[in-house]
Amino acid sequence: MACNPILEAFGNAKTVRNDNSSRFGKYVALLVDKGNQKIVGATITNYLLEKSRVVGQVSEERNYHIFYAFLRGAPEDLLKKYFVTSNLDDWEYTKKAFKGEVKTVPDLDLYKEVTDSFKTMKFSDAEIDAIWTYTAASLMVGNLEFDESSFNDSKFISQ
Repeated sequence: MACNPILEAFGNAKTVRNDNSSRFGKYVALLVDKGNQKIVGATITNYLLEKSRVVGQVSEERNYHIFYAFLRGAPEDLLKKYFVTSNLDDWEYTKKAFKGEVKTVPDLDLYKEVTDSFKTMKFSDAEIDAIWTYTAASLMVGNLEFDESSFNDSKFISQ
């Protein structure tokens, strides 16, 4: 059960109809040993053919929960380590979406649950660092802008 906050934070988002909707269209069934309550396996079933919408949401929706939990819940020194600001308006993936708190998935609580889950699931410090690095990098990739005005494809055409 300790992995659930991690799975939901990285795989779910607020939609118009559901505060905690899976964005990948997969159903994950965890197999838990009743005796020691440890995960012994899992199965994944695809049930929805929806494309991931990380790059755009309507105004009533939010992006993946992890972005808001990370930006609102991580200590300032951790955000600085990854060159991230906590201002949702600084990030393309969060600034156009619903910025309010989702009552059923509070950002600060989720950040704590995710970090506690990392510890309970025995993630190493290096693994946790990599996860936050990738989370910050995802936010930064969303801010990239491309200028096609100076692109010349003639140098790529073989003669």
